[in-house]
Amino acid sequence: MHLIGMGGSGMRSLAELLRQAGCVVTGSEADGSRAMELRRSGFAVGTNAAAERVGPNVRWVVRSVAVDAQHPECQRARELGISLDTYPQAIGRLFQRRTGVAVAGTHGKSTTSAMVAALLEAGGCDPTVIVGASAVGRGGLGRWGTGPIVAEACEYRRSFLSIHPAIAVLTSIEPDHFDCYHDASDLEEAFASFVAGVHRGGTVVVRRDCAASQRVVRKAATARIETFSVERPADWSATLLGCKDGRYRFRVAHRAVHFADIELAVPGRHQVQNALAAVAVAAEFGVPARVVRTTLERFGGLERRLQHVANVAGRVLVDDYAHHPTAIAAGLATLREAHRGRICCVFQPHQLSRTRGLLDRLACSLKNADKVWITEVYRAREPITGRTHQQARNLAKLLADRVNRLGGNADVAWSHSTIVERLAAETATGDVVVTMGAGNIKEVCDGFVDRLRGNCAA
Repeated sequence: MHLIGMGGSGMRSLAELLRQAGCVVTGSEADGSRAMELRRSGFAVGTNAAAERVGPNVRWVVRSVAVDAQHPECQRARELGISLDTYPQAIGRLFQRRTGVAVAGTHGKSTTSAMVAALLEAGGCDPTVIVGASAVGRGGLGRWGTGPIVAEACEYRRSFLSIHPAIAVLTSIEPDHFDCYHDASDLEEAFASFVAGVHRGGTVVVRRDCAASQRVVRKAATARIETFSVERPADWSATLLGCKDGRYRFRVAHRAVHFADIELAVPGRHQVQNALAAVAVAAEFGVPARVVRTTLERFGGLERRLQHVANVAGRVLVDDYAHHPTAIAAGLATLREAHRGRICCVFQPHQLSRTRGLLDRLACSLKNADKVWITEVYRAREPITGRTHQQARNLAKLLADRVNRLGGNADVAWSHSTIVERLAAETATGDVVVTMGAGNIKEVCDGFVDRLRGNCAA
């Protein structure tokens, strides 16, 4: 198998599970640091486009949606008559062979998918798993098994329409991906098409208190519907019993019949929603309540999902993937519940189009931190030119200004080394420092840890 653009989280997950299945997996990745990471994991990966990498012994070529269809390795595959798919099409092929669980929605896809996978594995179902983030302490993105397949279903460019699952989870729908959806109705139409593709006789697990999700399933679902909600009537409901240091204890009921009492190891009220959706899926496979309870109580979360990185020099360092206003607000609220210190946030906006479209909502979320440093906008899938470079900085300044107008305390800082110096000078013992964003902002967190540890050693 040959994977083009192998360094993305989904493609890497696919590579890992194919290797576990016994395949010889090669690939290419233009990003040098990602390619190096793949090589350290034992994959043969090139950084340049080279048609000769695709030989007659290759049986399947998969390209990332970020890779052009005219890439030399794609052209070579067509010349040799080798099966060639995009990543979403490849996942769709896997779903044709197995009972499939696809987790879709604006928020919580990775964590909910990982929770479902953990529950099915503990329940003896031996799932195949494709998740876009590694489990803390376990490593790896993909898992090969003989049972059902569990995967994230991403709405970007309508990728999830290649997947036709037996069970679909719909966590939420909010405005996002402004580079490929005209408006909210366009986005909902895409989700409706995804829901319509669920097998007849299958199940759609949908959040009861998300109005957009409810509109979509009423319009398009032909499968059986199971709803879930925290503190509201639903097929699967969770009643909050308590919270300690940001970690929630709650009671799960199925149609008002007690199912299990659960205490999560991962912090945040939003994790109760994720867990409730995962419980609903596990029940479809007959996973016992006692297994659900013990598995979720041990679930340690995913990397870059409010991940505790270090305690150094009296500061708590946390790294988070949040780049949408709802996720940012949930992350900051969780840190407030879990810590008493000042919350200092380094935020890297993700994409010019998303930052413009959600500017006011981003400001409303970020004002909840005690101090915010905003970096240049990360231009994922957008042109890297002098013009967009200036736009990226102007938007960051505008966002900081909006935060300050709302009563927050925001500033801008450009280079990662500059931000590390600012953090060293302007944070103190007792502070919580969180880096947020879907780009390369973790470099700031790692750099600050190194800086603090170097000072301690000195």
